[in-house]
Amino acid sequence: EDYLRQALKFIEQEAGMNKGNRGGVLLGLGIVRDRLGKHNEALPVCLKAYEFYKERANGAPASLQAKAGISCAKIYAKLGKLKQAETYIREAVEMYEITCGETSPLTASAYH
Repeated sequence: EDYLRQALKFIEQEAGMNKGNRGGVLLGLGIVRDRLGKHNEALPVCLKAYEFYKERANGAPASLQAKAGISCAKIYAKLGKLKQAETYIREAVEMYEITCGETSPLTASAYH
């Protein structure tokens, strides 16, 4: 977790808030916090990653946005917020079908 926080700080200082691999570092940090059982801390970080990829995609379907959306959905489900989870999952499935194909392992993973 500390490594990812340091990486995020470095990226934001060197590249700016919407540059570099900020989305990947945010998503990694969110996933680590989720796995540590810190779901309430993980969700806002994963949502930032989702927004980063959404902005970068500029309205086009993007598999990285879908990946971040699946992470958000899993955390929402753990927090008992099933409607929010379902919204992110449905969007991610649609994006994966467009960007990766209907038979892609990524698409299949979004179904479960």
